[in-house]
Amino acid sequence: MRLGGRLWLLVILILIAGCASYPINPSIDQVNESKGYRFANLALGEKNTDELFVVVSLSGGGTRAMALDYGVLSYLNTLHIDDGGRTLLDEVDIISSSSAASIVTAYYGLYGKDAFLDRFRNDVLNQNMERALKRRLLNPLRWPRLWSGTFSRGDLAAEYFDQEIFDGHTFADMRMVRPMVILNATDMGIGSQFPF
Repeated sequence: MRLGGRLWLLVILILIAGCASYPINPSIDQVNESKGYRFANLALGEKNTDELFVVVSLSGGGTRAMALDYGVLSYLNTLHIDDGGRTLLDEVDIISSSSAASIVTAYYGLYGKDAFLDRFRNDVLNQNMERALKRRLLNPLRWPRLWSGTFSRGDLAAEYFDQEIFDGHTFADMRMVRPMVILNATDMGIGSQFPF
C-alpha cells in the first residue's frame, strides 16, 4: 500500500474512532431505601460511637488542597478524646467533599482509616499526576476520543484515577461503615450540583 493510501486509512480510522461514545446507563425505576450506600445502612466504625456526631467538609484546589485535606484528617487522628485510644478521626461520621478533595474522600471511604493514613501519601500525593495527565492528553492515540463530543479531558482524568488510584473500584465497593462519603459534583453544562 502506498503512503497516500495508508494516510487515508489512518484518517478514516481516526474519524470512525471519534464516533465512539460511552453507553447510557438505564434509569432507575424504583429505589429501595433499606439497601445501598446510605447513612442509615452504615455500621459504626470500630471506634465510632453515636455519642458524638462529626462532619468534615473538604474543598478542592488541586494537589495542594489534597495535601491539606490529608493533613487535616491526619491531625484529627492525633486528637485523643478518651483514654480508650479513640481519636476525633474515629468519630467522624460524614466526610463531604468537592473537586480534588473528592479523591481524598473517596480513597478514605474505599480503603479505610488505616490504609488512608499509611498509603495515601505514597499512592496519591507523591505521584506527579499533572505530568501523567499531560502525557495522556498529548498521546496521539487518545486524540480521536477527545475529538468526539462525548469524551473530554475530564473523562481522561477519570480514567487515570480509575486505573492508577482506585484500581477499577466503584461506589459499590465502598466500605459499609462510617464515615459516610459524600462526593459533590457540578454539571457545568447546566450549572447543577449533585452529591453522590
